[in-house]
Amino acid sequence: MVRIQRERGDGAIYYEAARRRWVGQVDLGVSADGRRRRPKVVGKTRQEVKDKLAALVEANRQGIDVRSRHVTFDEVANLWLSRDVEGHVSYGTLANYATLLHGRISCAIGRTPVGQVPGRGV
Repeated sequence: MVRIQRERGDGAIYYEAARRRWVGQVDLGVSADGRRRRPKVVGKTRQEVKDKLAALVEANRQGIDVRSRHVTFDEVANLWLSRDVEGHVSYGTLANYATLLHGRISCAIGRTPVGQVPGRGV
């Protein structure tokens, strides 16, 4: 029987019987101090771990610091404004986005970790 190989960058997913949980790790390259970055995620199902690993890889690709487990909504929103919006819309539109973001949304969920913000919360 032929064993199907995973693609490079998919990470490792295994069952840890002592914890009764699935564990996943993914290689995100080398940090500035030369250490290998291999964050670990834990979940009840294999699919849950696979989804979490995919989110880590995507966040790393976008430049979000995945080492910090407490990245807040404010940090991501400000990064979005400065990186993705500024320079692509007019100054008035940027000012409106910033006013809405800081005046209404951030006061409600700004300090909430990104992983805990519900989809309908925004």
